[in-house]
Parts: sequence; structure tokens; C-alpha cells
Amino acid sequence: MLGCATLMAFATTSGQSVLVSLFNLSYRETLGISVTALSAAYTIGTLLAAGPVPLIGRMADRYGLKPVSLAVTLGFAASLAFLSTATNLVVLTLGFFLIRTLGQGALGALASHTTAMWYARQLGNAPAVLANGGFAAGAA
Repeated sequence: MLGCATLMAFATTSGQSVLVSLFNLSYRETLGISVTALSAAYTIGTLLAAGPVPLIGRMADRYGLKPVSLAVTLGFAASLAFLSTATNLVVLTLGFFLIRTLGQGALGALASHTTAMWYARQLGNAPAVLANGGFAAGAA
């Protein structure tokens, strides 16, 4: 399960600023928007994304990690595909909201939750592997 959680953590990179920012110029040129408009869309999407993440955590507690993690992973993949179709600022903001909610927020939380649930005796080691092998490697 640590390997699965590490892959989940690594996958969150697609919803984090470190990777999203690589597409800033492309977004601006394709949509004809300013840096300020792009930053506002990302900020709004990010701030709103914090709301649903606790709900997803409660769903994991109620229905289990595996089905909720699968649903979040599939939703995250669909969100990335949706973001790639952005044709205006509203769709871009919605895309940012979705990838920040499902990727950086929910998938990251579920990866951490997975290690806590499966590694009660090695709770000091498992999160270290998750942080270095998943989150840090993804950012690199």
C-alpha cells in the first residue's frame, strides 16, 4: 500500500503549482488573457478547492479508501482532460478548481490517509517514504 500511496502522491504534481505554472504562457496565449486574469483564475480555483476536500475525507471514512481513491483518481484524470479544453476564463477557473480539489487536495490527503491507516506500527517511516518518494519526487 505504501507504493500505491506514493504513486498517488506523485500524481498530485499535475494539480500543483509547480507543474501548472509550466503552462502559464500557453494559457495566456491561447485564451488571450493577462497574467493578472490567469493569476486570479488560479487563485479563485485554489481557494474554492479547499471546501470539498473534507467532504472527500469523510467519504473515505464512510466508504473506504479504495473506492474513494479510485473515484478521485478517475475524476482527477477527467479534470485534467477538461482543463485542456479550456476556451475561456470561466472554464479555465473551473478546471483549476477541479484539479486543485481532486489532485492536490483530495488525492494528497488520501495518500497520507492511506499510510496512516495501513502503517500504524511504522507511522514514522511510511510518511517519510511517501513525502520523499511521492510529493518531493513529483515536484522534482
